[in-house]
Amino acid sequence: MFGYVVIDKKSLTKEQIQNYKNYYCGLCAALKREYGAIGQMTLNFDLTFVALLLSDLYEYEEKAEQFTCTIHPLTRHFRYGNEYIDYCADMTVLLAYYKALDDLKDEGKKLPEKALRKAFEKAKAKYPKKDAFIAEKLDEISSLEEQKCTNVDLISGLFGEIMKEIFLYRKDMWEEPLGNMGYFLGKFIYLMDACMDLPQDLKKNLYNPFASGYDHEAVVASLEDMISHCVREYERLPIITNDIILKNVLYSGVWLNYESRYRREAKK
Repeated sequence: MFGYVVIDKKSLTKEQIQNYKNYYCGLCAALKREYGAIGQMTLNFDLTFVALLLSDLYEYEEKAEQFTCTIHPLTRHFRYGNEYIDYCADMTVLLAYYKALDDLKDEGKKLPEKALRKAFEKAKAKYPKKDAFIAEKLDEISSLEEQKCTNVDLISGLFGEIMKEIFLYRKDMWEEPLGNMGYFLGKFIYLMDACMDLPQDLKKNLYNPFASGYDHEAVVASLEDMISHCVREYERLPIITNDIILKNVLYSGVWLNYESRYRREAKK
């Protein structure tokens, strides 16, 4: 379900791309430090976006640290580190574990769930209330999926609630726009994932909210509506340092996977 909230490199400068990578590498380092190699395997772009957003919102002073990457030892690498990146590492593990549970239920992939269990328990101990909330909403989603729910707005809204909870790092004056932003982005992610997975889900006879009928124009309109709401809430936040990068993701990056598939299908 993750991998849609990415940057569009062709629209950014080398310096902006490097700044984004510093957060990505910072999140990877936090996952390794707290959860070992298995934690690094859960690294994703979506939570990198959240780390970037929270760091800018709460005015983290960016100071890149140079380090040696074991995966790419011949290249110079830089990373950031702060409490918001650490928080996103914890949220990454929670979401990855529940994704592994879902894969186990749908496709019988047992190894990732078993391997992640220890890391999950550690992250859960840090944020028990957030974990309980995420688990509750995922149970509701699972129940609707078992019922073959076709109410796309209802089921995507539940994942929106999960992302809203993750975006709310603390209770303060930014709670409303930040939470709303997470909610609409979460709905977008769920809808986009369902759209992208539809052919494969139909082949495997897995649940998909679009299985009973797919209206291309209606789906695109709904996706555009979710991102429009997300951007509107984003504009209420005092983002300065990484505004161009974050807008690049929201205006362009989130569409890259969809456009890539659409181009492939058009060629066919």
